[in-house]
Amino acid sequence: ANGAAQLVRLTYLGNADGDSIVDMAVLPDGNLLLHGTTYSSSFPVTAGAYKTVFTAIASEHFLSIMSADLTSLLVSTYHDYDIQGMSVGPDGSVTFGGVAGTLPPSAAGGWDESFNGGFDDGYVARLDPALSTHLWATFLGGAGPDLVKSVTVGEDGSVLVTGQTSSPNFPTTPFAPDKTFSLGLADPFVAWLSADGQELLYRTYFGGSGSASASGAPVAFDG
Repeated sequence: ANGAAQLVRLTYLGNADGDSIVDMAVLPDGNLLLHGTTYSSSFPVTAGAYKTVFTAIASEHFLSIMSADLTSLLVSTYHDYDIQGMSVGPDGSVTFGGVAGTLPPSAAGGWDESFNGGFDDGYVARLDPALSTHLWATFLGGAGPDLVKSVTVGEDGSVLVTGQTSSPNFPTTPFAPDKTFSLGLADPFVAWLSADGQELLYRTYFGGSGSASASGAPVAFDG
């Protein structure tokens, strides 16, 4: 029918075992960044990428860049850290976050490089556009379990983060509207990291007296 959507191109990405794409984003040059999970030890990866060998007992995350016309796999890597959300910066670097007990190895470290306790901390990390080197990585957590759910990179490279925490000592900043944990099971939080990952610019709880959670939907910069 006139005006109906048309399938322009379609491609597979995967190999012998179960593979799934969880998220995607358009890079500044029009190519596509894909994030997903794979059980395939022969998933297509490229030389020079961060991790080219499957080492998981079950599944691993992957990050892949495909050409805009879906004809070429440009860069692809396994990633052995949980990824809940990702965002592409104006320079093509990839910032992502999730939960971790250790940090990915990085060139410059980050605001908090020490695990804070609980079952897991939230973390945020940034890979270079070639998906070969972590530029920085930092924990975001306190004494209890913490989770980063979404990250959004601004035009200046700084990072807006949302997530969930059960930590009464989760770090807040001086002008935060809510510096007190609600004593429920978990509170949402909002945080803002500098572009180089070395400074926590803003962080606040965002919860009431019961349990609450932050969605994984990206949040937007608005001044």
